[in-house]
Formats: sequence, C-alpha cells, structure tokens
Amino acid sequence: MSDSISNFEEGLENRPEAEAAQEIRNRGSFLFPFEQYITDDRDGSFYVSPHWHPEVEILCLLEGSIRIVIDGQILFPGAGSILFVNQKEIHHLTSQGPGLRYNAFVFPLEFLSFSHEDYCQQAWILPLLQRRSAFPRILEPDHPCQAEAMEILSRLSHVQQRQAPGYQLTVKSLLYELLSCLIENNALTAAPPFPTAAQEKKLETLRQMLSYMEDHLQERITLDEISSQFYMTPNYFCRFFKENLGQTPMSCLNGLRLEKACRLLADTDMQVLEICLSCGFNNLSYFIRLFHRHRGMSPSRYRAEAARHSR
Repeated sequence: MSDSISNFEEGLENRPEAEAAQEIRNRGSFLFPFEQYITDDRDGSFYVSPHWHPEVEILCLLEGSIRIVIDGQILFPGAGSILFVNQKEIHHLTSQGPGLRYNAFVFPLEFLSFSHEDYCQQAWILPLLQRRSAFPRILEPDHPCQAEAMEILSRLSHVQQRQAPGYQLTVKSLLYELLSCLIENNALTAAPPFPTAAQEKKLETLRQMLSYMEDHLQERITLDEISSQFYMTPNYFCRFFKENLGQTPMSCLNGLRLEKACRLLADTDMQVLEICLSCGFNNLSYFIRLFHRHRGMSPSRYRAEAARHSR
C-alpha cells in the first residue's frame, strides 16, 4: 500500500553535506520507483520544509489551499489545482487553514523512458529528459485540460492504493495518458535554460544553507553565526534567504526542528523534554507553544495521534 502522510508526516532523513537540502527517500521499489503520498490535514498545521529531489512531483489539490514556493516563485493554489515540481527544484509548502487534502505522485522521469527508440521516445520523452521541455508549473481549475487531468490522477490514486495484480502497467499507462493530455492541450512548456554559473552558485549556496541548519539543529545557533558561515552580514543573509526561499531563516530553522521533533515523537519513546533539547530548543514551555502553533496540538497529543494512525 502507498504511504499515507497526514500532519504526522515523516521528517526529512539525514543527509551528507554534498546532498544539501536533498530529500532522500526510496520511491516504490528498485524496479518500480513510483510513490504516492496522501496528505489529509484537518487542523491547518501542515508544513513541509524547503527541500529538493531528482524526481518529478505532481500534486493534486483536492480540498483546502496551500502556500507553495518553487524555486522562489510563490503560489497560493486552491482546490482543483494541479502542480508540477520539475527535477531538482527547491520547494516547500504550508497549509492555508484547515481542511487541506491532496495527493502527491513522485517518480523519476526515466520511469517513462522506453528502451526501444520510437516516435514517442524521440518526440516527447527525450525532450523532457534533456530539459528541452518541462511540465507546466500549475493547472488551475479553469485550464482547458484540468478536468481531464484531474480525472486521470484520481484513477491513478485509486490504482496505486489498490495495487491489484498488474497495477504497475496501469500506473504507467495513466502517466502516459496524462502526458498525452498535456501535449494535446499545448500545456508542456519550454524548459528553463540550464542555470548560468551565477545561478548555479546561488542554488548551491541555498542548499548549503539548508544543510548547515540541518546539521546544527541540536545547537543553539544565532543568525550571526549562520550568516558568518557564508561570509554575509545578518541583514543580507536574511534578505537573500527570504527572496529565494520565501521565508525567514529562523522560520525555516524552527520548521526543520519541529519536523525532527515530529519524527522523534512518532518513532521513539523519548520524553518530551529530551526531544525538546535534542531539537535545539532550550525552553520546554516555548517548545510546546511553538509546536502547538505549528501543529495545532501538543507534542503529547501528536504522539498519541501518530500511534493511533500507525495501527
């Protein structure tokens, strides 16, 4: 069965410095690297910290609304919107009130490739693989192919959850059907050019900033300490960070710490105070208040709910 992610989402796994901000997860299996993630956040506390991955991600927003930042572009899509995150794009999202429900489908583009060269491979798959074309950023409810795309993704979700014999063929056929729908409606876009040396340096700096935060979550680090690591003044560091990631450094750092706290609450028997300290919070009352503000419940209740959902 597919993973189910509500507001009891898994935290990002530990990453080495060379893979800064990269989300490292096994998608499906080696021979079938496709995964569906189901989010059902009823209290409006859902948050995913900035990250990137080499796979494509398709988000099908069923209810509620989110704030999502993709490579610095801020969007506020509502129910009925379909979003596409292309390979290696840094992105993060936050629910905009209660009642958020969406499905996310994650897979490498190579998953769609053919071993035998034919027209489809040459005309449509290779341009995607070679970054000569790309998925659209968003299909909103008034887009000509939104209704058809939404119906395809609904079938895809059902097939992936049911996993009847031969479902792998149906999953791939539905992805091809979705691609055909986009092509028929001229929805594929010209891929952005490969980043210049300056742009690539900026992206690498952002990845290193996120990696530095993740590597020092347990420590009490200040804005001066973080900014000095990148030879920036605190003011310039804050401006650079917010312009490119859509949130302040301290908001991001607290988000990463809370994600780690959620993982420890769900997966360990550590005491709440011990989790508080291991996530870089030195004040238990502040940790509980911040946790409640971001997750809509106390740490103890979160642990109880996570245990209930895991049964």
